[in-house]
Amino acid sequence: MTYSLLMLLVLFLLIVLLKLIELRSDGGQTTTKRSALVKIVFAGLCCVVLAWIFSGYKGIPTSAIWVGAIMAGLSFLMSRTVFGRNAYLIGSNREAARLAGIDVQKHLLGGFVLMGFFYAIGGILMTARLSASTPALGQYLELDAIAAAVIGGISLRGGIGSVIGAVGGAILLASIDNGMSLLNISSFLQMVIKASLLLLALVTDTFYNARKG
Repeated sequence: MTYSLLMLLVLFLLIVLLKLIELRSDGGQTTTKRSALVKIVFAGLCCVVLAWIFSGYKGIPTSAIWVGAIMAGLSFLMSRTVFGRNAYLIGSNREAARLAGIDVQKHLLGGFVLMGFFYAIGGILMTARLSASTPALGQYLELDAIAAAVIGGISLRGGIGSVIGAVGGAILLASIDNGMSLLNISSFLQMVIKASLLLLALVTDTFYNARKG
């Protein structure tokens, strides 16, 4: 438990450090200071809540550490690197990206390789959690992945969304899934409910894009 609290403290200090660096690069404007202060306070509250939750267990689960590390790495990759900016442009308009001189095929291959790496990590974690593995392990999880991404604000049209939003959608969907299991809802009805949530998210996304257009 002590190591978990230390990790949360290090995470909070890292967030504060990043915000201070961001303030220094932006010249310390008033609106930026207020925004940074709000984010720091929110991060501190989140760390306190997480510390309270994990105090009832044996510390931070290994899977949560992996999710946090991957989320931080992907967030940096998508927002701070050329590869991430090119990926957003390719998702928004592939032809425009090609005309801008971006090697679309190379970036698509890189994206698939990156996802394959994360699939491998997910498979290892799931196998370690169940202490067993079957050929059907992970079947139909693609529906959960798509639903979590769309619920998290990622548009199926491409070019819109964030890693943090996708993780938030996954947490929300996992909470709903866990609640349905606790209520002894049949697996078939659970899939119907998940599909309904995905359909609702798609309708919302279509309506938003129509108004934006």
